[in-house]
Amino acid sequence: MRNEARRGASTKLHLIGDMETRYSPSFAVKVRNLTQQLVNGDLGKAVLVYRRFEMDESEGFPSNLQTLQTLINKKNRFSWYILWNSNDPNKPRIVHFEKNDTIADHCVFYNFLSRSSKKIKEYEPITLALHSSINYADYLVKKADEWDDVISYAVYLFPGHDSGLEALAKLHKCHPLINQKVSIHLVWNRSFMDEPCANDYIRNAYKVVSGNSITCDDFYFEKVKSILKENTTPLATYPINIMRNEARRGASTKLHLIGDMETRYSPSFAVKVRNLTQQLVNGDLGKAVLVYRRFEMDESEGFPANLQTVQTLINKKKLIQFHVEYYKIGHFIPNLEQWLEYSLENKEVTYEYLKYTHAEWEPQFIMTHETPYHYEHAPTRSMDHQFLCYELCRAGYSYLVMSHVYNIHFGIKKQLSALEMSVGMYGLTQKDAVMARYALYINGRYPVNENAKCPHWDNYI
Repeated sequence: MRNEARRGASTKLHLIGDMETRYSPSFAVKVRNLTQQLVNGDLGKAVLVYRRFEMDESEGFPSNLQTLQTLINKKNRFSWYILWNSNDPNKPRIVHFEKNDTIADHCVFYNFLSRSSKKIKEYEPITLALHSSINYADYLVKKADEWDDVISYAVYLFPGHDSGLEALAKLHKCHPLINQKVSIHLVWNRSFMDEPCANDYIRNAYKVVSGNSITCDDFYFEKVKSILKENTTPLATYPINIMRNEARRGASTKLHLIGDMETRYSPSFAVKVRNLTQQLVNGDLGKAVLVYRRFEMDESEGFPANLQTVQTLINKKKLIQFHVEYYKIGHFIPNLEQWLEYSLENKEVTYEYLKYTHAEWEPQFIMTHETPYHYEHAPTRSMDHQFLCYELCRAGYSYLVMSHVYNIHFGIKKQLSALEMSVGMYGLTQKDAVMARYALYINGRYPVNENAKCPHWDNYI
């Protein structure tokens, strides 16, 4: 529709407008001198941008700049669009991501709740990029306790989650470590509200959490947890790659680790790998990601706080490599015995290069902010992380497996649940169309080279 409105124009100057917005008085007349320069080529290849505002509906339209200034000074909603779309990564801001080759349409409210700690100058911290629906937000308590650096948490907002947002705000305000370390970003599907991203529901939610109505006098974690758990989200609607990306985009550091809410990291994980991550961010390791080993363990066992206990549990078959019981090709990392031997006998954390040999492999890793983002058109639980791992190969990245550090998921998984199978099967029904679209993107961005080191992906790429 935008294009046809332009194609139907009989002039050489176009402004695409919205039916519901109003323009300042004599808009076209006032800019005529500039537009004539534009059409004559005096400004080069350029577009002329005009400022846009939103305002409280109770106010009259400002017919001059003096009234405009008065309304801005009153700090009403007139100034939302500009104030909340700043380039400061630590300030609250609302962004609408429009659909393109890799991004799916969605809204984000960055720093809906901001961490209180200041930026660390001595080294580049690793942001633990977490994501979930709001009913898993209670896991932030353990994450804030175990993670030595900062956390960026993207939470999926689903209609009817008002009580969950207030509980989340109370948890953030009243739990010292969460308040210090964690910044929280809201993500939602714009079609749920059928309104612009900066809408009344979001404004009112922010007024509640940023005002004085939330206090810590009656803070009781179990009560907050109970409220959070009541705000459930259907698994099939959870846009996992959007959530991974927004946890990264909300990060204020140059190092990212996308994590799961239910897994735990080995003690002092971020501290132990700091020497390697500083090399990574400085470019000393080239284009690379730092892979860490993942395990799952018998729920009857306690979390292994050191490598000696890890070795004991492996020997007892109480701890195994992550998901090797039902999807080995996707998660297996070779040379476990050598990894254990080195890590037990040496203090220095180092790495081993591992060749990317098949498109199904989907390790987890530390990356820089310049590393490509997840492909957002992937169905949840159907190749969603594999798309990124394959793109890294095509982009010339190396996979470096770190010694010493690990993470663990409690419970040994031998098969998918009925719900997971249902969601996965739905993803498979879309596979041909999704892969065809992904192939167009990946081959367009990274030229096809039959002699390249990356494997083919079935019959698609």
